[in-house]
Amino acid sequence: MKLTYQLALDDIVAFNMYHIVRTKAYRKNLNILRIWLPIGFCILSIIEFMAGDISGVIISLAVAVLINQLFPVLSNYINRKKLRKHIAENLTDLFADPNTLEILEEGLLEVNRLGRTTYYYFRIGKIVVDGIRTYIYIGKGNAVILPNDRIPQEQIDEFVAELKVRIEASKDFSESPAPYGDS
Repeated sequence: MKLTYQLALDDIVAFNMYHIVRTKAYRKNLNILRIWLPIGFCILSIIEFMAGDISGVIISLAVAVLINQLFPVLSNYINRKKLRKHIAENLTDLFADPNTLEILEEGLLEVNRLGRTTYYYFRIGKIVVDGIRTYIYIGKGNAVILPNDRIPQEQIDEFVAELKVRIEASKDFSESPAPYGDS
């Protein structure tokens, strides 16, 4: 089975944001900033309250609430903007020609402007569908991106089903013991 599709800048940005937002380091840093920074402003408001500055208390508490609620949105906006700029400056070649993804006996063949790459089925990690795109993970942070809005849904469903069958078959084969005489 073979799929031909055209990637767009938003597809690459969306994958990177999907991956960034789900990393442990990002979540840890986000939680630190969402919790500890507002706590600092709350402590500041207590000090201002003891000093008798009610307007300072209100401002400090308002800033604490705003940081807690708006920091993830602002952080995602900044990350998305930086990614978009970087990709637009450095990877525009990826969007010139259509990409092809084909299921072969030996593995998944990706053909794009950079060349031909075969991914063996046992190397394929997970397949994630976020509604707009399908990510076929090859390793931890690398994936083949399928834009669901530019490929008919029936083709994507059939392709993913066939790919899952091949992945399971390769795992069964790789987990089977070696025959006698082979080591």
